Amino acid sequence: TNLRLMQCCIQWHRRRCPAAHFIWTSSSEVYAGVAGLVLPTPEETPVGITDVTNPRYSYGVSKLAGELLLIHYAQAANVPWTIVRPHNIYGPAMGFDHVIPEFIMRVVHREDPFRIYGAQTTRTEPASPLRLT
Repeated sequence: TNLRLMQCCIQWHRRRCPAAHFIWTSSSEVYAGVAGLVLPTPEETPVGITDVTNPRYSYGVSKLAGELLLIHYAQAANVPWTIVRPHNIYGPAMGFDHVIPEFIMRVVHREDPFRIYGAQTTRTEPASPLRLT
């Protein structure tokens, strides 16, 4: 699904707005096989999947392959591009100690005012303001 989506987005971009900056949301799962990962993660940290036969890595591999499709398309077409790798967004097995479940519980309990923490917190250090790879 992720690879087909990337193919469709590239085709759409090529036909509809070939000069527009292409921004893609990937995943921190592309770091699943990186030993000794440092946080915050510098942009030059190599990505890696340790065992492509492990079903747990199918999502990360699909995101990594999508990144490769974007990078090679953008370089060939001379298109500006950005890849964003958010951490801790949402997932079916994440439990209740993460951002989205916590927000939902605070909405259910009608928290007022609704507090937002960690606006200055980062997990990566951008290589440049225009290209995060």
